[in-house]
Amino acid sequence: MMRSGTIGAILLCGLAMGSLPDLGALDAIVMLADVVMQNETDAAGVDRAAAAARAASGELHGARVMDASGRSVSLEHANHTARLADIAFLTGYFLLGRDDRARALPLFEESLAHARESIGHAETADGRRAESNALQQLLNLGSTGFKMLNAGAARRSALRATELAPQNTLAHLSAVAFLISAPAIGGGDVARGERHLASATEFTDGSEYERFLIAAWTAVLHARRGRIDAARSALADARSIYPKSWWLDEIERDIGR
Repeated sequence: MMRSGTIGAILLCGLAMGSLPDLGALDAIVMLADVVMQNETDAAGVDRAAAAARAASGELHGARVMDASGRSVSLEHANHTARLADIAFLTGYFLLGRDDRARALPLFEESLAHARESIGHAETADGRRAESNALQQLLNLGSTGFKMLNAGAARRSALRATELAPQNTLAHLSAVAFLISAPAIGGGDVARGERHLASATEFTDGSEYERFLIAAWTAVLHARRGRIDAARSALADARSIYPKSWWLDEIERDIGR
């Protein structure tokens, strides 16, 4: 797999010239994530990157196997729909950063639907992680009633993803996102979130995208603990990777309160 910084540079050049690189499915997802986090293109550019990622997702291959109960499951379809969930999620995240909640909301709902379809084919860490990520954004945007009904599912899916793939950094980061953001009454647990952040750091592949997420959540964690200087240092690390990320502006405002 190509490193995210290289992919992002290739894609931004391609967007400017009106053409897109021919990448494999996993690279295409990383490419889209990199462009969304760089926040240097417009909605049309992100739409083109998402379209390229959707086209590439058809290149995923897997095998039909038997689960513990003897049921035939399709890893190919599970992987394919988990990638579609990621694409919808990242596109919604971009729009959320542009304050376009009306367009972001249905994309998070689409992401959730794809994630649950993926889990229906075969339970994988990527499917459970995608389910939790979508639910967490919908919790942020939803009513109090929605939060009460779905917070537990978001928590369970994130933790289940780490059980299915204990060395999957993105699964651990999904757990971090829930555990250190949710109130204790809603299932939050900052100490447990800190342990998952340590695991995410231990197992990262070193890509810019993962390093950015680790640094950003480290800043949030330090702020929750009242370690303001450490929070600002971690925020600076995150900004060195994606200086124009709108999420970092939100974290900085929280630190300054």
